[in-house]
Amino acid sequence: MDYITDMHTHILYGVDDGARSLKDSIRLIMVERRQGVKRIFLTPHYGPKFGYPDRELLETRFREIQQETKKYYPNIRLYLGSELYYQRNTIQDLKEGRALTMAGSKYILVEFGTGDSYSSIFKAVQDMIYAGYLPIIAHVERYDAVLNQMERARELVKAGAYLQINAESFTGTIFNRRTAFCMKLLKAGLVCFVASDCHDLSRRCPNMREGMEAIHKKMAGYSFEQNIDKVIEGKYI
Repeated sequence: MDYITDMHTHILYGVDDGARSLKDSIRLIMVERRQGVKRIFLTPHYGPKFGYPDRELLETRFREIQQETKKYYPNIRLYLGSELYYQRNTIQDLKEGRALTMAGSKYILVEFGTGDSYSSIFKAVQDMIYAGYLPIIAHVERYDAVLNQMERARELVKAGAYLQINAESFTGTIFNRRTAFCMKLLKAGLVCFVASDCHDLSRRCPNMREGMEAIHKKMAGYSFEQNIDKVIEGKYI
């Protein structure tokens, strides 16, 4: 495993249920680095549950974290994005610059309610694509309407969505329903991204190496880095 990118984190401090302080942010980055992570996307929540943080505030704190990171971990690359909780005004917020895309590209990391209907998720994907965005569905394995529904997962990908799975979902046993489904998705070529979705150093800590090792036990040498390159470069996967 050469290096890893974590493209879904809550490391940007003081805006959601993730890092509380600059010190917390740097500690999380330190743990990521120890696991072999060299590129990290900071993707704070944006939506009704945790609020709508001001873009200028996010960019200011991002620059602050960048400066501190350069002092201690100069080889770590940071990128700014958001985890958007999809609702009717999400596309408008993106168009007007209030909500952030991934590293300034057309890719957007979007989540839904765990109990949302499949029809509402599928329509949201269509609407985002029609508006010119490339939706990455965050932790797709969490949604009741998609879990263990391979045909629905295929349909979302065919419609233009990219699927992201949390690293922890690959670390369960063979009897774990969610882990088995995620492995099926992976083997079917439907997974574009794996990320930690880390929030802190206790309950939801960085776990990219553990997740990637579990993947490599089943599929040696598998990498998501080329997909990340495309996001950073703003190119189609």
